[in-house]
Amino acid sequence: MSTTARFHAPRSYVRPLSSAVAVLLLAAHSVAQECGVPETLEEADRTIFVKAVSGDGDTTVGELQRPSPSSTYDVRVWKVGSAPQTIALDGVAGAVSFDGGVVVGGYRNPAGSETHAFRWTAAGGLQDLGTLGGDFAVAQAVSSDGAVVVGTSTIPSGESRAFVWTASGGMQSLGPFLGGQTFATAVSADGSVIAGYHLGPSATSGHGFRWTSASGYGNLGGLAPNGRFWPTAMTSDGSVIVGLGSNGPLFGSPTIASRWTAATGIEDIGSDLSTTSFAIDVSDDGETVLINATIGPQTLPYRWHVSDGAVLVAAESSGTLIRWDGFSADANVLVGSTNGIRATAERLPLCWTGDPYCGPAVPNSAGRPGAARLVGSPVAVDNALSLTAYELPPSAIGYALVSRTQGFVFPVPASAGALCLGGSIGRLVGPGQVQVADAGGTFTIALDLTDLPTPTGPVFGLPGETWNFQVWHRDLSAAAPSNFTDAVSVVLQ
Repeated sequence: MSTTARFHAPRSYVRPLSSAVAVLLLAAHSVAQECGVPETLEEADRTIFVKAVSGDGDTTVGELQRPSPSSTYDVRVWKVGSAPQTIALDGVAGAVSFDGGVVVGGYRNPAGSETHAFRWTAAGGLQDLGTLGGDFAVAQAVSSDGAVVVGTSTIPSGESRAFVWTASGGMQSLGPFLGGQTFATAVSADGSVIAGYHLGPSATSGHGFRWTSASGYGNLGGLAPNGRFWPTAMTSDGSVIVGLGSNGPLFGSPTIASRWTAATGIEDIGSDLSTTSFAIDVSDDGETVLINATIGPQTLPYRWHVSDGAVLVAAESSGTLIRWDGFSADANVLVGSTNGIRATAERLPLCWTGDPYCGPAVPNSAGRPGAARLVGSPVAVDNALSLTAYELPPSAIGYALVSRTQGFVFPVPASAGALCLGGSIGRLVGPGQVQVADAGGTFTIALDLTDLPTPTGPVFGLPGETWNFQVWHRDLSAAAPSNFTDAVSVVLQ
């Protein structure tokens, strides 16, 4: 996530997950934590929704269904090393600050039937932020330090307005935009940039907006000339905004994961995955986006990178696919939930390291570009690094290539893909290193940094050296009997 946790789609957008789906469970490799292994934060016989995670990845917020009435939820906080905590009754979670110290959302005011925005801290407890004069308000994003809160409130006429709250100024309306209602959904680290959307009089027309304290509203437009854009998250500096685009009315048209920058405008980053996709979160550097794509009865999660496309990051808990709903500032800790026979809140430290390049790869016979990622510690003396290949054809045989030098060779004889290494290239083909992809198209190779192959013999990987890795694999394509994944580079420490 960026340094703000951000708005998530209403519960009506949450789709049930198939409990019978066979999915990729990311390979485990133990360093300081269980990399690639989902950690269950809480298990219950009632529904759980996870909404956001702090920038440091240690604090998760969401909701736990109440025993009665079952249509209501309590706001829940799950902090690494601590027991789950309820911080608001009959409410919704919105966001959490970078260090997890401030949580915002909305709750049913005990003094009446209104829903008010709230701000919570461990020291001060729940603070009621009120409304803009209407009967409903919910806080949906918070600045990095927790001092600036944004969200949506009704005004006395019943229309909705985006708001910004500070301790000194209280709740202030951002006002109408293009003659319609406004909804704030994300905020920058310092609180000076706010993103959201507006709805026109028909409630089907409207565009995304980017508001700054210096210049007010700016129109982000839509995905297409007649399309729409619903921002869900932004980077800490407000320069990259992601969300849900559509080529028609916002409600009733298929949604497409989308990404905005001032230079590119709104770009489609999801339609190659599915006809329906959602951009849920964005990393602080703006290069990685969490996308949920609906494929048949499933909602599958992808980690999309600006230079390398999308990689499936699916995992399951007790046989049920986990729906990921946010990630940390570095995009390396995912949080989500399952609602199968038992409901769970889940946290997954990916521990991916290094920088992907040379992607996306040429699609293989499964119709997917293969991807390679390093998992574990880049510290040479730890010798705790592995290489995982994703999106391969099931049962494909493959092995890793390694070099200190990057390169690009295309075409490669007897291969459909591109070789992205240069110089002296070694092959990991020793005992246990040649692998076979599982049904999900993945395999993992444990790397020994004291025994990296080169054409002249094995060498130690030393601190300060750059090493590049790529996976070659057999393929069933009629065009060529083999292919390559993309490549990944790491500087050893």
